[in-house]
Amino acid sequence: MNEKQKLYIDELAESQGVAFSMAVEQGFDLCSFANMFMLSDARNHMDNGSAYWMTMTPDIMIDKLSMNSVDKATMLR
Repeated sequence: MNEKQKLYIDELAESQGVAFSMAVEQGFDLCSFANMFMLSDARNHMDNGSAYWMTMTPDIMIDKLSMNSVDKATMLR
């Protein structure tokens, strides 16, 4: 793996972590979001090395994902 590929992977890992945190902050259930994300076309493009998706900022990534199938977290008090 060359240096450019390593930078893409590092950026992707950081962006995905931030996207997961943002989704939870927005009230989405983490397990539901993670399942949807891992099965998404976006994730498939990332796995195939699409620079467009691999360098996308987390907020735009979340906006582009179809969040209709993601459950909102229930608040238990």
